[in-house]
Amino acid sequence: MLCVNCGKEVPFGGRVCPWCHADNSRSHASHLFSRVLGFIGAAVGAGIGYMIDEEMGWLVGGVIGMIIGAVIGFSKGMSTHRNVKCPNCGTMLRVDTTQGPNYQCFKCQEMFHLT
Repeated sequence: MLCVNCGKEVPFGGRVCPWCHADNSRSHASHLFSRVLGFIGAAVGAGIGYMIDEEMGWLVGGVIGMIIGAVIGFSKGMSTHRNVKCPNCGTMLRVDTTQGPNYQCFKCQEMFHLT
């Protein structure tokens, strides 16, 4: 799991980044969501595969569904972009969290720290 603030690798069980001490609860929730989505994809794929072919269809469909669900979920969880509101003027900004914790608002030109 990547830290939402500094972009470094954080242990999955940890909710606080050991390098920048940012709260990663949201990223942790996204990773859990991706795993749940993978299991749901597997169940749906297995059901569809079972309707097509009772012997091997459920297995093939389950594997395909799990892969598709996990890929969609992980792509959501690994996103390095985040929507934040400028604390000075309230403008919504889309920031790249790998660029560091300090950002400049394009509207008011003020610097702010992302926590």
